[in-house]
Amino acid sequence: MTNIGDSAFHKCTSLTDITVDVDNTAYCSESGVLFNKSKTELIHYPVGNARTSYTIPDSVTSIGRYAFFSCTSLTSVIIPDSVTSIGNYAFRNCTSLTDITVDADNTTYCSEDGVLFNKSKTELIQYPVGNARTSYTIPDSVTSIGDWAFRECTSLTSVTIPDSVTSIGNYAFYNCTSLTSVTIPDSVTSIGDSAFRYCTSLTSVTIPGSVTSIGEYAFYNCDALTSVTIFNPNCKIDSATTIPTNAIIKGYDGSTANAYARNYNRTFELIAECTHEKTETIPAVAATCTKGGFTTGTRCAVCRTVLVAPVATPAAHNHKPFVTPPTCEDRGFTVYFCSCGDTYIADYVPSLGGHVDADGDGACDRCEPVRMPGDADGDGTLTSSDARLALRAAVSLDSLSEAQLAAADADKDGKVTSSDARLILRAAVGLETL
Repeated sequence: MTNIGDSAFHKCTSLTDITVDVDNTAYCSESGVLFNKSKTELIHYPVGNARTSYTIPDSVTSIGRYAFFSCTSLTSVIIPDSVTSIGNYAFRNCTSLTDITVDADNTTYCSEDGVLFNKSKTELIQYPVGNARTSYTIPDSVTSIGDWAFRECTSLTSVTIPDSVTSIGNYAFYNCTSLTSVTIPDSVTSIGDSAFRYCTSLTSVTIPGSVTSIGEYAFYNCDALTSVTIFNPNCKIDSATTIPTNAIIKGYDGSTANAYARNYNRTFELIAECTHEKTETIPAVAATCTKGGFTTGTRCAVCRTVLVAPVATPAAHNHKPFVTPPTCEDRGFTVYFCSCGDTYIADYVPSLGGHVDADGDGACDRCEPVRMPGDADGDGTLTSSDARLALRAAVSLDSLSEAQLAAADADKDGKVTSSDARLILRAAVGLETL
């Protein structure tokens, strides 16, 4: 056999083991799991296997479509750093899955609280279906909720979507039957096909003016939905199946919502042009060392129209330099230490070009060991002696070499002062980190 189709075994609920002949040139198996021959793709995990936890082998670079479909015994899956591709529906209907963990060294994906994201955490890819949480707040870094992300998460009663999110994918909240509350922020511009279909506990939805399109079946089969308020007068509403027949559609006169209700014989209620009398604050987002933020803004609390737009603020770099001077044979460089823990090396300078023995004593006259920050006496540790040496140099009682001065300059302002001595002393007793 050289070809096995997608979802070939996905309804085999009693299947506990898949074994491949060792001479097969297309496929192989390990611990009952089906892989391609090189074991770089995990094709199918046996549905009926009773394991509750599974660690994907390090050789795997891709997890196939439907790979774990309906594996109802699994509660946790560990994804190695080698995986760069996860197929659609890979974890669909894994009703006991409470945790997806990604190796920290993976460059494509990451996880937080058992939830799967892309590496930059801008897309929420998969919320574990079996997690018992009743409410979940999506991180502020997320800009898109992926297709199928919360599908069939029947324990969730509320989801908080941050202002950073601009799109809600197809089937994103499909069949979240306990979901009674969801706030769509004014950052969202599109709601995908079947996004909230079968959310049978939703009673009302307010769609802000930022949303320009609502996909087919987006709220279909939401049997408890009594009203849908649409503030964008030009919002594209895909088809008759987008909104259930029992829901009252609310919008402006002459709007696409008005036309939709008229075309499909739905009940329509006119909303007056909003006067924006009731406002609310859009919280500021503080900039970090690597990511920009936003200032405080203001929006209408009724129609969610942004009245004062937040202004982007740049990343707040706060790096302290530690200069390693060049030696006779090695180039010099500067290590920048940031308060957030980030470190990078830059500002390389050429080596001095070889040893020089000017006085003929057999030793290089310009070689000197590189010291750690604060280690003025060069003994490899930070003590009060280093602080004393820095203080004496600050008041010109001692002359220090270039390497000693570089180490004694704890605050890296280009000179040695009593402030440096104080910093070194605090570091010596564990009150400061240099």
